[in-house]
Amino acid sequence: MNRPVTRQPLHVLGAGLVSSAGYCLPSSAAAIRAAVDHFEETQFVDGLGEPIIGARVQDLAAHDQSVLGGVQHWVGMLSLAMDEALAGLPAMQAERTAVLLLLPESERELDHAEIATACLGAAAGLLGGRLHAASRCFTLGSAGIGPALGAARELLSSGAAQCVLIAAVDSWLSTHCIQQALQAERLLSSDKGDGFLPGEAASAILLGAVPPTAGQSGLTIVGLGVAEEAASLASGEPNYGRGLAAALRMALGEAGLGLHQIQLCLADLAGEEYHFEEAAYAFSRVESQPAERARESLLPATRIGEVGAAFGPLLVAYAWQLARIARAPGPHTLLHLGCDSLRSAIVCRSTFAPESC
Repeated sequence: MNRPVTRQPLHVLGAGLVSSAGYCLPSSAAAIRAAVDHFEETQFVDGLGEPIIGARVQDLAAHDQSVLGGVQHWVGMLSLAMDEALAGLPAMQAERTAVLLLLPESERELDHAEIATACLGAAAGLLGGRLHAASRCFTLGSAGIGPALGAARELLSSGAAQCVLIAAVDSWLSTHCIQQALQAERLLSSDKGDGFLPGEAASAILLGAVPPTAGQSGLTIVGLGVAEEAASLASGEPNYGRGLAAALRMALGEAGLGLHQIQLCLADLAGEEYHFEEAAYAFSRVESQPAERARESLLPATRIGEVGAAFGPLLVAYAWQLARIARAPGPHTLLHLGCDSLRSAIVCRSTFAPESC
């Protein structure tokens, strides 16, 4: 077994999620666990003129009269998720809470500056009107959660912030994003069997250096790994999982665990063969002995579609919800994500209240 590396523990104090499966974390998590989805035909069509299947956040989309995936729609989703997560904010700590915003990778055809300004403005409104000076934005897609957690560690360990809110929002359901994905041959469609179904979501997690009240069920991030993969999807080179394996080893090493001690694995895999093959190679590189018991795996994208940057806090929020309702299969959960060349891995430890066990 690895010896744990001493790092600032990140305690999850609150979480929020808005997705096509539900408009709060408990409802979304319940739908994901029960394999309930709301995929439907969209107004977008593929190369053969057939409707593209997607997963919309219905009610909010109905109130956005501009375009599907418009900025106000993004802000509406994110505001709900952040508000839900901030329910766990300790009293009088709003001014000492930094906001780290996760957005789609910079290569996506979006107005990142406009989205960031609007979303950070919404966050400021929820925190009393002013943003913490250390607040910032990451445009790294789903794997951006890794660098964001690293930044949160630094802020909390240095005392620069009392709490950190990591918030993310993404939507593939806009004309520009759909066209971009079709041109790259990444969408699942009538003429393409290897691809993802577009979705949209917003997620948020509130982190602190001090754990919540003793005796409560909760979740602590105890391992973090971030690495680069030279053979990215865009490179066209075969990917043998070296980057993801490096991130996994780093996260497991910090947690003092072996892969065989993980009971649950959550990932952002959304249907593209490239990413499934990469994960298989990476796990074969890291797995050194048989699992202590059967390891469960769950891919939320099979319920809510590809939600890009929102996957990071979403996976942490889902693991936190499982701990709260005593549905986690064990104390150790592994999350892994990848976008472009960036790979992130996270190890979480659940604690269970005596009455929930």
